[in-house]
Amino acid sequence: MNGLRARGWHLILILALLLLAFALRIYRLPEQSLWYDEALSVHYARQSLPGLLAGVSGSDHPPLHSLLLHGWIALAGQSEFAVRYLSLWWGVLGVALICLLAKRLFDKPTALLATALLAISPLHVWYSQEARMYSLAVALSLGVVLALQAVVARGQSSAWPWVSYVLASVLALYAHFFTSFVLIFTNLAFCAWWLVRAGREGWPAMRPLLIRWATAQLAVLLLFLPWGRFAAEQVATNATYWHGALGLGQIVRDTALAFTAGDRVRTPLAQATTAVLAAVALLGLQVATWDSRDPASWGLSRRQRALWLLLWLVVPVAALFVISHDRPKFAPRYLLPALPALHLLIAAAGARLASLAHATHTLTGWLHQRWLAALGLLLASTLAVGTSATSLQQQYFEESLARPDFRAVAGYVKNHAHPDDVVVVIGGHGRPAFEYYFDGTLPVYPMPPGLLPTTRRPLDYRAVIEVGQVAAGRNRLWLVLWQDRLADPTEVVLSHLLRTCPRLGVGQMFHQVALLLFSVADCDMTTQPWPAQPFQAEFGGQMRLLGFDLEPPVAVPGATLHLALYWEAMGKVEANYTTFVQLLGPDGRIYAQHDRVTGDDTYPTSRWQPGALVRNAHTLAIAPDARPGTYDLLVGLYVNQGNLPRLPVTYPAEAVDDAVLLTRTRVQE
Repeated sequence: MNGLRARGWHLILILALLLLAFALRIYRLPEQSLWYDEALSVHYARQSLPGLLAGVSGSDHPPLHSLLLHGWIALAGQSEFAVRYLSLWWGVLGVALICLLAKRLFDKPTALLATALLAISPLHVWYSQEARMYSLAVALSLGVVLALQAVVARGQSSAWPWVSYVLASVLALYAHFFTSFVLIFTNLAFCAWWLVRAGREGWPAMRPLLIRWATAQLAVLLLFLPWGRFAAEQVATNATYWHGALGLGQIVRDTALAFTAGDRVRTPLAQATTAVLAAVALLGLQVATWDSRDPASWGLSRRQRALWLLLWLVVPVAALFVISHDRPKFAPRYLLPALPALHLLIAAAGARLASLAHATHTLTGWLHQRWLAALGLLLASTLAVGTSATSLQQQYFEESLARPDFRAVAGYVKNHAHPDDVVVVIGGHGRPAFEYYFDGTLPVYPMPPGLLPTTRRPLDYRAVIEVGQVAAGRNRLWLVLWQDRLADPTEVVLSHLLRTCPRLGVGQMFHQVALLLFSVADCDMTTQPWPAQPFQAEFGGQMRLLGFDLEPPVAVPGATLHLALYWEAMGKVEANYTTFVQLLGPDGRIYAQHDRVTGDDTYPTSRWQPGALVRNAHTLAIAPDARPGTYDLLVGLYVNQGNLPRLPVTYPAEAVDDAVLLTRTRVQE
């Protein structure tokens, strides 16, 4: 009777935790605007099935979530609430699955704690409220591990564990490419388990099981093969981030903080919680190794169970570092399929501390242990619950942590637009998010075009011509800026509009999205934006100077010269160059100088594509003691690193000291 009553209470607590998980994920579900990623999901899901598959094949994600959302939209509509509700259910299913897995690997107390941890996880709640595939990927990853556990427990007597493993693995790969990290972990875990069993029972007895495992992996590979070439193309050609360096330490730190406190919050409380829960997870790893309450009936030894959880947590981090170390494309959400492993370790330690705190021994040593266990459990649980509550409150209500507010931007344009206006979106990949909310009749032009951000074709100065064509015959131009420093790293379009067209007032600020309005009726937007004064010079066979603008043509001491240089990449530029401009007086003294990165800090010359055309502005403050006379304006390039020499001038031949004489200007009293 007592056992039946205990099972009843356990079931009630699990149902209560699932209800809590549902409540946290449905609360304020439609409050925030859809942002780019979500709008892209909706954009694909709106298409016909052939159009959906064709569109997703060129993206950096597989199609399962888009296919599910396609069917869901047909039933529930495409409001913010509807498109996010699908992710909510996958999130709640993930909470239920971690309960089942924890019970199989450990016991009921561990299952309760693991369920509670994932139910209140700020990171899991956030992505269960986002119309993307991340909560689906977590649920399917848990399904893969559950199937693996069934394989080692019953794989010699039943075919269903194998079918479940293949099905869960294939669906996981079609949900998110990075679930492949979980499959790497399962292969390592199975091989380690098989080697131990083979050493104990003999190689011939275990050979059939190894053959079945290899067959299952082949089945997964063959079933994913239709989409495999698209995945390979994305790994080889993905250019949604600038190349750079991504350190393993950064991945570990950011992931640890996100897994324990969410990736929206960076507070001292969050950092303290991360440190404490990391220590608890290490204790959980030890508990998984030596806890006497070992569910031997599930086919795993204590050490194998600990190895599984360790591999599940470490392999995805290491794999992501290997493929991303030379391109800083990283966000903790990419490692979400490994989140349950951390929660299982923490839950195992928490359950052990709870059992020690309730021990009935009366010896002094045990009393000390009970108090220490109780204090440790109280500290860890207080920090975990307190940090989750704080992070969730900020995720729900803190505007600075909210998703970009495309809804407000589109609504403002719709309410204040004139019939002869035009909208330009920079970066152009933000167009689906803007158009999800904007059902007006104005034409919307993305710059550059395309649904994905790319660093391969950022806007250069020729984009001004395109803006002129778009604005021709229009009265006003709305400029929407989002991730514009990726699409237009030198702010070509914005700076040209600010120089040539009157800016009109916009009576509202928007979260993470900028909106500007220009009058284009009376400004000449059709003239080619070439330099006012053509000039030809080449540096080291890599950089070509095409001309310049200079104002004023005659200056006075203490005044400022405004110079713009027009650069072109002659080919692939390997180094990051800095431009120096010097104003030399008749006596050879430098009376003004300005050095700046050629291009921009986020767009140095090593990131330029061959043929890129970039306008760089310089300001030169003339020394107050400059005497009237004719001054030389010199230009050159150098690498701002160590004592490397200037880039040699290869044309014109009369250049001196690796600098060209750009022009002569008068300084007068």
